[in-house]
Amino acid sequence: MTRRNSALVAVAGAATLALLTACRSSGGGSGSSGSAAGGSSPAAGGASSGGGSAKAGKVVYIPGLTGNPFYNTVNCGAKAKAKELGVGYDYQGASTFGVAEQTKVLNAVVATKPGAIMISITDPTAMVGPLTAAKNAGMSFMSPFSRV
Repeated sequence: MTRRNSALVAVAGAATLALLTACRSSGGGSGSSGSAAGGSSPAAGGASSGGGSAKAGKVVYIPGLTGNPFYNTVNCGAKAKAKELGVGYDYQGASTFGVAEQTKVLNAVVATKPGAIMISITDPTAMVGPLTAAKNAGMSFMSPFSRV
């Protein structure tokens, strides 16, 4: 495994561990305030933040919905770990919780061809099709809270 791939896996895997310490010590930011450098607005009217390095070294986190304190905390921890590892990071999601909304965001993210996708799946059964399509498009992905 290359250094870049190791860093992408580390960001995705360490996000769960880092989220509590990084966000609680900094007051926990939401990171869902529209586009930022390196980010783009996703389909479905969601949020985006981040920036960083080239797409091949970028992790995109897709939460169940934006504006939720739990997902904001995950975002904060993942962003901190990505920064620590020098990996690009972006946060994109829909403002409402649902499979259709999350599928639109996932498809928009896949079109940008990031290095990896970290996703908090809204419905593990209903998301099988969209996640399989993402995998077939060459995406690497993981979910910190459910089996994919």
